Amino acid sequence: MGFHSLSSEFYCRWYTGDDSGLDDDSLIFALELMVASGYAQTVLYDREYPPEPAEWLSFCQQPKFLFFMLYDAAQHVPIAIVWLEMCTSTGAQRFVHFCSFKTGRREQFVAGGRALFAWVGEAAGIRQLIGVTPACYRHALALVYDIGFSKVARLEKAVFCLGKNRDAILTVSNLSTLRG
Repeated sequence: MGFHSLSSEFYCRWYTGDDSGLDDDSLIFALELMVASGYAQTVLYDREYPPEPAEWLSFCQQPKFLFFMLYDAAQHVPIAIVWLEMCTSTGAQRFVHFCSFKTGRREQFVAGGRALFAWVGEAAGIRQLIGVTPACYRHALALVYDIGFSKVARLEKAVFCLGKNRDAILTVSNLSTLRG
């Protein structure tokens, strides 16, 4: 448990609460990579500074989340972290949050992200992933669309980001379309 080969190029590990998957050190390393990549404030946009390691671990270990790390199989380095948040009672729909790291390339995260989302959908019975991205994050939105999400609506003043209330883009990915 806690490990799955997605393809010859990618594998994932997920948080299981024990040594069979992502452990506390791996989650803290993910936070360090977010900070080192300069993306912590972008991903955690409703805060002015990254959380301390203990606060991050407490956040990650909540039962409502599923945390995954995406790895480059050739280099054995993490290239992204993804977490899914329960948002429906059936679990068939989940909010998705992610951060790519500068340890990988954009093309890797697009291909690996699609493979991860397709597998997670199949393995966990998730039908749709739902994203809410600040509209001012055009690069993040371009990545979201390339991974296979579709714009559903513009949500007015939906998020507190960069010091003020801002519009966000609501996106959905029907995971069955990623399975090939």
